[in-house]
Amino acid sequence: MDITSDPATLAQAWKREWITKGYREGLAEGFYDGFLEGLADALVRLLLKRFGPLDPALRTRIESADPETVQSWFDRAAKAPDLLSVFQTLGE
Repeated sequence: MDITSDPATLAQAWKREWITKGYREGLAEGFYDGFLEGLADALVRLLLKRFGPLDPALRTRIESADPETVQSWFDRAAKAPDLLSVFQTLGE
C-alpha cells in the first residue's frame, strides 16, 4: 500500500514530521537563548570586575539586548575608561 493512499497513515506521517520539526525548532531556539544568556552573563561579569556594582536597569538592558549589541558592548567594555563609554552610541 502506498503511504499517500491511506489517510490515517498520511496523517501519522505528517504528525511525526511536525513533531520532529517542532523539536528541531525548539532545540535551536533553546540553544540561541542559552547562547544569548551566556553572552550577557559574560558582559555583566566583565563590567562588575572593571567598574563595580551595576544598576538593575542596566542588567535588564543587557539581558534584553540582541547578541550583536551585547558583543559590541563586550568589546568596548574591555577597553572603556568608564561604564558610560561602554553604552554610548557613536553620536553621543
